[in-house]
Amino acid sequence: MLAVVTFDLHGAQPKYYGRVKKLLGRLRLRKHIRVRDRSYPSHLPANTFAAKFSGEWKQKTAADLRDHLRDEVCRAIDSLGLQATVFVAIGDNWAWGRRNVGKAK
Repeated sequence: MLAVVTFDLHGAQPKYYGRVKKLLGRLRLRKHIRVRDRSYPSHLPANTFAAKFSGEWKQKTAADLRDHLRDEVCRAIDSLGLQATVFVAIGDNWAWGRRNVGKAK
């Protein structure tokens, strides 16, 4: 299953984004996703993290994984004394796309 997590911190100083990133890394959530047929990862937009889950999660539902990650991400953010809006999406048999738009400045 593929998990995608994105969030908005409310009124947080920039230094907290790095702290949240570190905590989400402990949940195996990363700022990039690797494509099978490419040797390089695709980087995700700011405040978006993803991970592929298998093993024990294959025996559970997408809702189970969603609830687990939502609770853990919220707990991590709350441990820093921050307020946030968190979005978690779980997919199986998934497809995704990424594209840059506009000219580099």
